[in-house]
Amino acid sequence: MAEARAAEVLLKALEQDNADIGEYPRAYLLWLARDLAAALNSGGALGGSFASRVRTVCANLPRPHNWALRTRFCSREVSVDEICAMDADAWASAQQREQKKEGHQRRLRQRTVCFFCRTHISDA
Repeated sequence: MAEARAAEVLLKALEQDNADIGEYPRAYLLWLARDLAAALNSGGALGGSFASRVRTVCANLPRPHNWALRTRFCSREVSVDEICAMDADAWASAQQREQKKEGHQRRLRQRTVCFFCRTHISDA
């Protein structure tokens, strides 16, 4: 039952703002959504609950920066397993990944400066 409901929600994510929707019969998209729901239900590569994995895919698949990914998924160039294995970085836009990288580098510099200051202050 949960898998059937997940397939309905995933189908909506596949259809939402999809400029290529006319290329795929609804029955095909439903089959694809059911296949994805089954794979997500099996656990996939990521942890978390089934509901959490479904929410992640539903939230990220329709995003504008994932348009090419969704197109490739609908045309079976990207497999269900590849979608299931995607983590937050894979779902993020290039800009989001760059911001995360810059934040990580900034925090690393701050820790390095803090460690350097603490080391030299304690030597005095």
